Amino acid sequence: MSGIALGGIPVWMGNNLAWLIEPGVPLFETLIGLALMAGALTRFAAFGGVIFISLFWIGNAEFGHGVVNSDLMGLLLFLTVIVLAAGQHYGFDALVERTELVERHPKLRYLLGGRPSTATGGLVADADDDRFSVRPVTR
Repeated sequence: MSGIALGGIPVWMGNNLAWLIEPGVPLFETLIGLALMAGALTRFAAFGGVIFISLFWIGNAEFGHGVVNSDLMGLLLFLTVIVLAAGQHYGFDALVERTELVERHPKLRYLLGGRPSTATGGLVADADDDRFSVRPVTR
């Protein structure tokens, strides 16, 4: 494992943290996948996916054929989910965003994948009539 970017760190982790890694990886992969499929805590789940894929990308790749591989493509996919707020219109996040709790605590929208609060200003994305447009927030 001397040819990888992380050097001896994966060996140390395998020797000392196997009790955590062995059950943790499949458990958290399953939870992240279920959350993304249900549209629940979309940004939070995608952030967890970024952490996992980053560790796999750096830990598994020797970069002998370049840095572009399937792990990097997965990383870019998770980053796209975070940036484009995938849970904003459909899924469980869209239902939770309409609750009174989120209305009282608008910063929760960032965790849910929704749009910024109208109280703080910014842009709001509309998806009315199969059109997607961005307009300034009116106060």
